[in-house]
Amino acid sequence: MKLATHQLFVTEAHASFTMTDYFRNAAHDQWTQARRRAVITRLTANLRGREARLIDYDEIAQRLSLRSARYIGCLPILLEKIVGSVGRYQDFTAAFLPVTREMQSRWENVALLFLDPARFPPPIEAYKVGENYFVRDGNHRVSVARQLKLADVEAHVWEYPLPVKGLPPSADIDTLLIAYERQDFLETTHLDTLRPGMPFI
Repeated sequence: MKLATHQLFVTEAHASFTMTDYFRNAAHDQWTQARRRAVITRLTANLRGREARLIDYDEIAQRLSLRSARYIGCLPILLEKIVGSVGRYQDFTAAFLPVTREMQSRWENVALLFLDPARFPPPIEAYKVGENYFVRDGNHRVSVARQLKLADVEAHVWEYPLPVKGLPPSADIDTLLIAYERQDFLETTHLDTLRPGMPFI
């Protein structure tokens, strides 16, 4: 009876080790694929003279004079709507692919949260500007989720009021910046009232 119990324990321990090993191998495979895609993406961007990195939240917050974000809850957000990061914008490409090999250990550990059914990734934290999101905490989770081709992630969201009048919430960041600079120019110069009908207004 003792021998049978011991054999059962060894079998269960071996099965547990095998599953853990399986998920770790899967996480490593996903990392390898993500890094390969990141290298190709950056090389292609360099050849075309384009930026491949995420948008810097701090720069956008300054240029749009963002103030008074309010917490709107924990809700699913589309990964395709996440365009930037708070402080980590240089660590990932625009598609949240990992830029450096030094991220491997952390990235693979986060991947385990998604791949192992016994685990579950916590919600990320994000700022919302229109329909655009910037990751405050959880960049690796977003990177893994995109690599796994998920549609959305759970997020604690703080929303900023739109700084530009008359724009739809779906406006992208470039559109917001152009419209805000135009609005700021008109509020400073009053040309829209002093010279109504001018073609550039």
